[in-house]
Amino acid sequence: MSRGGLLIWNDCKPDALEDYERWYQEEHLPERVGILGYRFGVRYEALDSTASPRFFTRYEVASPEVLLSPAYRGILAEPSPWTQRVMPNFANMSRTLCRRQGFEGIGVSGLLVTLTGPDGRRLGDVARSALGRRGCLGWSLWQAVEEPSSGTSEMALRGGGDQTIEAALLLQVARAADAEAWTRQLRSDGEARSYGLISVMTAEEARRIG
Repeated sequence: MSRGGLLIWNDCKPDALEDYERWYQEEHLPERVGILGYRFGVRYEALDSTASPRFFTRYEVASPEVLLSPAYRGILAEPSPWTQRVMPNFANMSRTLCRRQGFEGIGVSGLLVTLTGPDGRRLGDVARSALGRRGCLGWSLWQAVEEPSSGTSEMALRGGGDQTIEAALLLQVARAADAEAWTRQLRSDGEARSYGLISVMTAEEARRIG
């Protein structure tokens, strides 16, 4: 089975940031990544302090079906008290269940450029021409997968109506200058943004914490 992913972009109300950060690291990541079938969760923050959405999070799972499982849907239906307090502070939320269409790499980096658009084939052409140029160390291409249309309790806490994407290209790059250069170049192909790593949590770490 091909890998699945959940790609999330969002802002957070400034006066809630401290609580938001503690919740993400201490409860939300372990809760999610501890579900059977999850591989890891990784969080990023925009390199440009004025950029929006400020945060990008990617969860990678064994297959998209993991994100349709009763275990995962059950958590969405019954958010914890801490989640109920934090979720209303989310803004500009984009959340999409995806299938990985391709990947290639020659290294791992803490810097990422995200490119979203309607044409996955076009994003794939960009990916294949990027590797090894301007500090690009690797890429992964993601295509949206249909998810049950009914809203969840978590979505209701955020006001409902999360945005979605159709396809996304994630470029790992070596340096901040590379990220800035790629972001400028790719804006003609879709919504391009650059991010720096906040944290990574693997399934093994989530189970240990839980």
